Amino acid sequence: MNDDIELLIPGRPRDLGGGLHVERVLPAIKKRSVGPFLFLDHMHPTEPIEAAVRPHPHIHLATVTYLFEGEIVHRDSLGSLQTIQPGAINWMSAGKGIVHSERGARPTRMHGLQLWVGLPKASEDSDPSFTHYPSATLPEMDGDGVHARVLVGTAFGKASPVKTLSPMIYVDVKLAPGARIELPRDHAERAVYVVEGAVTVGGAPVEHGALAVIKRGVNPVISSEAGARLVILGGEPLDGPRYMWWNFVSSSSDRIVEAAHAWRDGKFPKVPGDEEEFIPAPPEDPHFAGGGYHPPSDLDLRRILNETKTVAMVGASSNPEKPSYGVMKYLLGAGYRVIPVNPKETEVLGQKAVASLAEIREPVDVVDVFRKSEDTPGIADEAIAIGAKVLWLQVGISNDSAAAKALAAGMQVVMNMCMGVTHRRLQIAPKS
Repeated sequence: MNDDIELLIPGRPRDLGGGLHVERVLPAIKKRSVGPFLFLDHMHPTEPIEAAVRPHPHIHLATVTYLFEGEIVHRDSLGSLQTIQPGAINWMSAGKGIVHSERGARPTRMHGLQLWVGLPKASEDSDPSFTHYPSATLPEMDGDGVHARVLVGTAFGKASPVKTLSPMIYVDVKLAPGARIELPRDHAERAVYVVEGAVTVGGAPVEHGALAVIKRGVNPVISSEAGARLVILGGEPLDGPRYMWWNFVSSSSDRIVEAAHAWRDGKFPKVPGDEEEFIPAPPEDPHFAGGGYHPPSDLDLRRILNETKTVAMVGASSNPEKPSYGVMKYLLGAGYRVIPVNPKETEVLGQKAVASLAEIREPVDVVDVFRKSEDTPGIADEAIAIGAKVLWLQVGISNDSAAAKALAAGMQVVMNMCMGVTHRRLQIAPKS
């Protein structure tokens, strides 16, 4: 890691069946998405195969298929029939529900990427659609050993014709030996995935098959000593957290459960020309690990601590022997406004206590919790009700249900971490 890279994510091998083997890069434990991109599979070249991915459903996402080598025949429940060839962008918006299959017309080596883009909440239940953008329609840029194709969005003075519902970028870049390129800076979240060869990002090495998530606000140079191929992707974050289970993505966990039952009950439409086979859903009902929670990066934590002004501390104690006392004292010394929340206290460290979060009559940025893990789902409900921005559970405290509730309400979540220790470790400047 360096001053430019927030996180390096390696791919994990997956067998999709039908002869397709991939490296799955997103989602990862420490990074669920980059901008609106929630999913990235890299199909590696193998011996020639005749791909056979049977009909399967999606909701609330768009699939983006891009091949470097090979050929796939796309069919979907709208009646679309399209041979996907190298260099084209194939954008399928599932909306409220679509079924598609991906099969080979003949044995061929398969090499390419498939990404999923989360749809904005307002468009999740839109009508499904499929659009094919031939290779010749996508703009290119050449110069100084760099060849770039702008697949989605705008970069290097070129604009892709691909229509999207939120700002994003997706660029295919080839670097000749010794070539270098500056990362486009116009999006909040960006990442570099190395398809072939190896690169350096701001001087740090990134090997083939790794995704380098770039820190916000920096603009590193990407270079390659021996030559490389990479993609740049990113964009603005989605409007709230997303749940993911099997082939479904949604801002609503209930909607995913509904879709799973509908697929099992045969209520999704058939794929014309591919009606006989299908991929069954997993036998268990949908479950959502941590409600979509992943530990925040230091960059996220720094942003939270710098932006926070008021902390409501649930379980604050006037007993100097209690951990909450020491943390509250530290946070007050760091310049935060801290409101103790404890029905057994009237005052802590000179601050008037309240019995519950509902009694607070001022904006709260962070609800910092010193209570048993099993108590936190109810606290999450109260934090949501007062419009808090962050639910922070102290060291030793974690609860998937509480995290899921807070994330679904658009809050940020930190679990099993001390706010005071984190503030000190990151050397956050005191509030003035």
